[in-house]
Amino acid sequence: MANFPRICLHMSGSVPDISGSVPDITEHIRLLIVDNHPTVREGLCTMLGPEPDMEVVAEAADGAEALLLIEAVRPDMVLMDVFMPHMGGIEATRAIKARWPETRVLVFSCLNNLSVVQRALVAGADDYLVKDATARLLVSSIRAVAAGDFVMKTELWHKLMRSLLEQA
Repeated sequence: MANFPRICLHMSGSVPDISGSVPDITEHIRLLIVDNHPTVREGLCTMLGPEPDMEVVAEAADGAEALLLIEAVRPDMVLMDVFMPHMGGIEATRAIKARWPETRVLVFSCLNNLSVVQRALVAGADDYLVKDATARLLVSSIRAVAAGDFVMKTELWHKLMRSLLEQA
């Protein structure tokens, strides 16, 4: 029997109860943040820094830089934007999954566009979260994806499922 990830759906504004608070782990979730906006990267570092089970090990301004950094720092997870100069997040995700399949990729984008979500998931993204998420939701999503789970906003999940059913 295949070992599929647990799928946790949640309503906008609510946070899934995946495992309570901080998981009982002895190692940090080593994160690489990839976004072309320095303010976003700095804000994410500031927000995630105090989390006892997370460590931001590097930041990149685009997908090409991310590929170089992954080779050097070997993060557990990449928090990836979609549209960036030089190499976008979808292309970078495809390259990451081809070379380092064990590295999790959580796409974190301002785009709630179904076509972009589908392209990210097909490229190998482990999950997709829209940037209108609360800090609490982002943190719980990082933990869930690190544990092999799939968390997605209910309305985005429904749009994705409707699209797949229409294609069938």
